Amino acid sequence: MLFSTHDAVGRGGEIKFQTFNDWSFDFQLHILDTMWRESKRSQSYAMARVTDDSFLFDFFYIHGAFAMAENGLHRTPEQVRDGKERHVYPSLHSIHNNTVAKKLTDIIRRNLPPNVRSKYSSKSLRQAAINEMALHKDIGPFEASARSGHSVGNSMDDYLDPLNPLRSLPAAQALHVSYCVAFQYSTGL
Repeated sequence: MLFSTHDAVGRGGEIKFQTFNDWSFDFQLHILDTMWRESKRSQSYAMARVTDDSFLFDFFYIHGAFAMAENGLHRTPEQVRDGKERHVYPSLHSIHNNTVAKKLTDIIRRNLPPNVRSKYSSKSLRQAAINEMALHKDIGPFEASARSGHSVGNSMDDYLDPLNPLRSLPAAQALHVSYCVAFQYSTGL
């Protein structure tokens, strides 16, 4: 959940809106579009997911591990009855967005040293991704906004196709380059 939220430059509670019905694989581009739904502005836009050289940052590996090791494909009879069998995270769908964000914050903080825990929250995932895109030499406001869902701030917003996965692809690739650089820097590998 943390990786998917960060990789989508999403808000903490938005991960609950992920459904397999919205996912499609583009055989021409060789990317998975996981369509991101925003809670704040009630809009949806394409979310290109790409492979990564490191399994630690590979969307497909991470979701495969979630499906196998975290019971990610298991659905309770109640979830099936309530029509949640196609939700990626069905247990999150029945709780409020703020509660989902708090849940992500708790996961982050449980894995940090006590002296820095209070500095980070689910909001940090979005903040970090936006900063990573801002630091990349090939990513400007158009590329970043295609990934984050922000407005470019002028009338061109009306003409940009939010459902075109090619728009979010450059930012996806830039984020994956920064993952590798940050990992190499922090581990010395």
